[in-house]
Amino acid sequence: MKAFDIPFNFNKGSVASTDNYDRIIRNQVIDALTTNQKERVMHPDWGCDIQSLLFDPSDELDRQDTASQVRDRLIQFVPSAFIKSANVQVGETPNLVYIDIAYKASNYVPTSTVSVGLDITSSTGSTQ
Repeated sequence: MKAFDIPFNFNKGSVASTDNYDRIIRNQVIDALTTNQKERVMHPDWGCDIQSLLFDPSDELDRQDTASQVRDRLIQFVPSAFIKSANVQVGETPNLVYIDIAYKASNYVPTSTVSVGLDITSSTGSTQ
Protein backbone atom coordinates (compact mmCIF):
# COMPACT_ATOMS: atom_id res chain seq x y z
CA MET A 1 0.00 0.00 0.00
CA LYS A 2 1.28 3.46 -0.86
CA ALA A 3 -0.17 6.86 0.09
CA PHE A 4 0.69 10.55 0.01
CA ASP A 5 2.82 11.62 2.93
CA ILE A 6 1.79 14.42 5.30
CA PRO A 7 2.98 17.15 5.35
CA PHE A 8 2.89 17.38 1.58
CA ASN A 9 6.22 17.91 -0.07
CA PHE A 10 7.80 17.18 -3.41
CA ASN A 11 10.39 14.53 -4.10
CA LYS A 12 12.05 14.50 -7.54
CA GLY A 13 9.22 16.46 -9.14
CA SER A 14 6.31 14.48 -7.70
CA VAL A 15 4.39 14.48 -4.44
CA ALA A 16 6.21 12.46 -1.79
CA SER A 17 4.56 9.20 -0.79
CA THR A 18 5.12 6.55 1.83
CA ASP A 19 4.64 2.80 2.03
CA ASN A 20 5.22 2.66 5.80
CA TYR A 21 1.98 1.23 7.25
CA ASP A 22 2.26 3.13 10.57
CA ARG A 23 2.78 6.40 8.67
CA ILE A 24 -0.20 5.68 6.38
CA ILE A 25 -2.48 5.10 9.40
CA ARG A 26 -1.18 8.31 11.03
CA ASN A 27 -1.96 10.24 7.84
CA GLN A 28 -5.48 8.75 7.68
CA VAL A 29 -6.13 9.85 11.29
CA ILE A 30 -4.91 13.39 10.50
CA ASP A 31 -7.00 13.47 7.31
CA ALA A 32 -10.17 12.45 9.15
CA LEU A 33 -9.50 14.92 11.97
CA THR A 34 -8.98 17.91 9.69
CA THR A 35 -11.90 17.21 7.35
CA ASN A 36 -15.27 18.80 8.05
CA GLN A 37 -18.42 17.12 6.83
CA LYS A 38 -19.67 18.24 3.42
CA GLU A 39 -16.09 19.00 2.27
CA ARG A 40 -15.75 15.79 0.27
CA VAL A 41 -17.55 15.45 -3.02
CA MET A 42 -19.36 12.08 -3.17
CA HIS A 43 -18.63 11.55 0.57
CA PRO A 44 -20.42 14.44 2.34
CA ASP A 45 -20.66 12.59 5.68
CA TRP A 46 -16.93 11.80 5.86
CA GLY A 47 -14.75 13.55 8.44
CA CYS A 48 -14.75 14.39 12.14
CA ASP A 49 -16.44 17.78 11.61
CA ILE A 50 -14.67 19.46 14.51
CA GLN A 51 -15.83 22.94 13.46
CA SER A 52 -19.46 22.09 14.23
CA LEU A 53 -18.69 20.04 17.36
CA LEU A 54 -16.79 22.69 19.28
CA PHE A 55 -19.28 25.39 20.16
CA ASP A 56 -17.41 26.69 23.21
CA PRO A 57 -13.92 25.20 23.63
CA SER A 58 -13.52 26.79 27.07
CA ASP A 59 -16.37 24.61 28.41
CA GLU A 60 -15.03 21.33 29.86
CA LEU A 61 -18.25 19.40 29.10
CA ASP A 62 -18.16 20.59 25.48
CA ARG A 63 -14.54 19.44 25.14
CA GLN A 64 -15.32 16.02 26.66
CA ASP A 65 -18.34 15.56 24.38
CA THR A 66 -16.26 16.60 21.36
CA ALA A 67 -13.48 14.17 22.30
CA SER A 68 -15.99 11.33 22.62
CA GLN A 69 -17.60 12.10 19.26
CA VAL A 70 -14.21 12.51 17.55
CA ARG A 71 -13.14 9.11 18.90
CA ASP A 72 -16.36 7.49 17.63
CA ARG A 73 -15.97 9.11 14.20
CA LEU A 74 -12.33 8.05 13.92
CA ILE A 75 -13.33 4.48 14.71
CA GLN A 76 -15.89 4.73 11.91
CA PHE A 77 -13.75 6.51 9.31
CA VAL A 78 -10.33 4.94 10.02
CA PRO A 79 -11.23 1.31 10.77
CA SER A 80 -7.63 0.15 10.31
CA ALA A 81 -6.54 2.18 13.38
CA PHE A 82 -7.21 1.10 16.95
CA ILE A 83 -8.25 4.40 18.54
CA LYS A 84 -7.31 4.37 22.23
CA SER A 85 -8.29 7.90 23.29
CA ALA A 86 -9.09 11.41 22.17
CA ASN A 87 -8.50 14.55 24.19
CA VAL A 88 -9.37 18.18 23.43
CA GLN A 89 -7.37 20.99 25.04
CA VAL A 90 -7.63 24.75 24.75
CA GLY A 91 -4.56 26.46 23.28
CA GLU A 92 -2.94 29.80 24.00
CA THR A 93 -5.96 31.66 22.62
CA PRO A 94 -9.65 30.68 23.01
CA ASN A 95 -9.95 29.92 19.28
CA LEU A 96 -7.02 27.50 19.24
CA VAL A 97 -7.65 23.91 20.30
CA TYR A 98 -5.41 20.86 20.29
CA ILE A 99 -6.83 17.44 19.66
CA ASP A 100 -4.62 14.62 20.88
CA ILE A 101 -5.29 11.13 19.56
CA ALA A 102 -3.70 7.97 20.94
CA TYR A 103 -3.94 5.07 18.48
CA LYS A 104 -2.28 1.88 17.34
CA ALA A 105 -1.72 0.85 13.74
CA SER A 106 -1.99 -2.81 14.80
CA ASN A 107 -2.01 -4.89 17.97
CA TYR A 108 1.71 -5.57 17.55
CA VAL A 109 3.06 -2.03 17.74
CA PRO A 110 3.23 0.45 20.61
CA THR A 111 0.62 3.18 20.96
CA SER A 112 1.33 6.28 18.87
CA THR A 113 -0.03 9.77 19.36
CA VAL A 114 -0.81 12.62 17.03
CA SER A 115 -1.67 16.15 18.07
CA VAL A 116 -3.54 18.44 15.70
CA GLY A 117 -3.83 22.14 16.44
CA LEU A 118 -6.92 23.79 14.97
CA ASP A 119 -7.94 27.42 14.76
CA ILE A 120 -11.68 26.89 15.01
CA THR A 121 -12.44 30.32 13.56
CA SER A 122 -10.67 29.71 10.25
CA SER A 123 -10.51 25.88 10.00
CA THR A 124 -6.74 25.79 9.52
CA GLY A 125 -4.74 23.14 11.28
CA SER A 126 -1.23 22.02 12.06
CA THR A 127 0.09 18.66 13.18
CA GLN A 128 2.83 17.47 15.47
